[in-house]
Amino acid sequence: MSKVSVCIIVRDEESILEKSLASIADIADEIIITDTGSTDNTIQIAKKFTNKIYHFPWIDDFSSARNFTTQYAQYKYILRWDADFLLHPEDLAKVIKLKNNDFNNADLVYFTWNVEFDKQNNAVKSIPNFFFYKREKFHWEFPIHNLLVLNDKNSESSAIQFPDIRVDHLKDRELKSYRYNQTKRILEKTLAQDPDNDRLQLNYAEHKIFTKDFESAIDIFQQVLSKNIYNTDKLSVLIENLVMCYFQSGRTDEAKILVNQYYEKLSSEPRFILVYADATSISDPFGAKEFYLKYIQNPLIPENTLYGFDYYRHIEHARKMLSNLT
Repeated sequence: MSKVSVCIIVRDEESILEKSLASIADIADEIIITDTGSTDNTIQIAKKFTNKIYHFPWIDDFSSARNFTTQYAQYKYILRWDADFLLHPEDLAKVIKLKNNDFNNADLVYFTWNVEFDKQNNAVKSIPNFFFYKREKFHWEFPIHNLLVLNDKNSESSAIQFPDIRVDHLKDRELKSYRYNQTKRILEKTLAQDPDNDRLQLNYAEHKIFTKDFESAIDIFQQVLSKNIYNTDKLSVLIENLVMCYFQSGRTDEAKILVNQYYEKLSSEPRFILVYADATSISDPFGAKEFYLKYIQNPLIPENTLYGFDYYRHIEHARKMLSNLT
């Protein structure tokens, strides 16, 4: 059995912190909390779960705060956690079993991360994401949308995925509106220092989508697409997002030109096939049927991607579109 250090950074999380920590308390051998400037009851709530509470002066850098927190961890595995994460109660026993089995000695352990919900609170967007990692092998980089990086860049890491274990991301867009402004500020400041960084550019484009500035997002996606991207999964995600922005901006002809341009290279990627079907359905509904069927026969599954896996791009969408076209 492996022991686990839960590491979490917080600020003004009184509305959700107790519920979040309670969902994983039975997994934790220690809980380490770093506060970055709370003015509510966050600290008082944290003290119900741990006496390992530290303070970090905020410098617009989440990786610095995460690395500060992990320096106090003493156990083999770290559970990276946020105050608005919630482990499904029925999945707790599965995680405890994994812990008792030493997480198969994997360096990274992935679960399903539910990030968007409908009005009935059903998950409509899910992403494979890691939650446990070996403390001694990694550190965090990037001020925003942090990246876990191997300490030894020449080494390799092993990963296991458990899609049936679910973690909900309980975002409250009203209560956390200041966080989105914070994200914009940090991204713009970091991009000014490193303007050609693909990861930062894509993060910024996603922020533009969130604010419904689709034309600006298109410009950024086109810049990244102009570079050579050899990872077909990443390229499919980029085209998926760009096509969506084209649709939202009424530029459907450009969407069709784009997918035709990349068809030969990406025709074996399920995500791309569904995007191709959507773009084709605008001008050639009958022709799109072939590709919706192709996707249904070989759909995207979480185990085959490290990128977003949302309801709109799920098999229900393909079936609904196919039904509308018949």
